[in-house]
Amino acid sequence: LVRESGAGPSFDASGKRILFPPEIVERALRKYGGKLLIQPAKTAVRAIVAKTKEIIRAHRGAQTDVMIGKLNPVIRGWANYHRHVCSSAAFTKVDSSIFGQLWRWARRRHTAKGKRWTRKHYFRTTSTTIWQFFAIVKGETGPGLIVDLQRAGSVSIIRHVKVQGTANPYDRNQDEYFRGRAARGWARLHPLQAGCTI
Repeated sequence: LVRESGAGPSFDASGKRILFPPEIVERALRKYGGKLLIQPAKTAVRAIVAKTKEIIRAHRGAQTDVMIGKLNPVIRGWANYHRHVCSSAAFTKVDSSIFGQLWRWARRRHTAKGKRWTRKHYFRTTSTTIWQFFAIVKGETGPGLIVDLQRAGSVSIIRHVKVQGTANPYDRNQDEYFRGRAARGWARLHPLQAGCTI
């Protein structure tokens, strides 16, 4: 257990930080209501930022769409792993760090160009952000295809809903309960509910 200043004891497990709000401090109790908070660990945030930095550095002279193709699975996978906990602050930090890496990459790539040209050439405005990193993949005919960089903040946070204590995936009478969970996106169907025979 680690006790940080102004916070209760905490520990890291499976890339997540488990925080216990101190019962002594009334402010923390009012803020969190005595709840257990699970957040992505600082080491996990540093690891994904280091990984993206390594990929960007390895693609200094590569085409932008190739680099985006390497970055997207890494960012999407990390964000999907942490989407079930209190991750919005960590997602914002990761997106901010990756933006800084990409901005430096673009500025080094075109030292003779100005900042406005760099912004117009590599970033576009979308309905969710005004700094969306993108590339245009030109086809043989017609306009090119726009490829956007995956943002961690665009992954929606979905809270995990526990399975009822009496629920049993091997009980045919409870198929409806497990199908309802799968329809809401809470879990995948067990092979027996999906119609598979074992």
